[in-house]
Amino acid sequence: MILIIYDSLYGNTEKIALSLSDALIAAGHQAIALQVGNVTAGEIKKANLIVIGSPTHAFHVTEAMENFLKENLGLFGHHKVAVFDTRMDPTLIKSKMFHVMVKRFGYAIDYLAKKMKRGKATLVVPPMPFTVTTARGPLAIDTDGKILDFAKQIVQADL
Repeated sequence: MILIIYDSLYGNTEKIALSLSDALIAAGHQAIALQVGNVTAGEIKKANLIVIGSPTHAFHVTEAMENFLKENLGLFGHHKVAVFDTRMDPTLIKSKMFHVMVKRFGYAIDYLAKKMKRGKATLVVPPMPFTVTTARGPLAIDTDGKILDFAKQIVQADL
């Protein structure tokens, strides 16, 4: 089973998680998307691949996701994982300070990838960023195609 764990502030990350789950099911895999507060240790243990997604908020994951990972990181050891985030399209932001901050602090997927490696999980596909057109959305026009591409990569990694 592929477990998708996500948090969402404005619904954009949730839309991606649910669409990704649908795409994986359509490809013949068992998949479930759960909001981070609804995930149990048992679900993590029985998953053969875990996808984790968070919006980038203040150059980091959400507080709920950070707390979840601190409490449960040991459960991810030796699992195959993939990570994604949602973020503002950096080409739409003209602030030089924003770009300096991104270089210094990164995005949610940077944190997620480091955390998973620290927890001895194996990243099986490159981290996938999804963009929104404003802080609250909507998702960028190319999102549906990126979700399908991400799903294909995950399916290949789950074989």
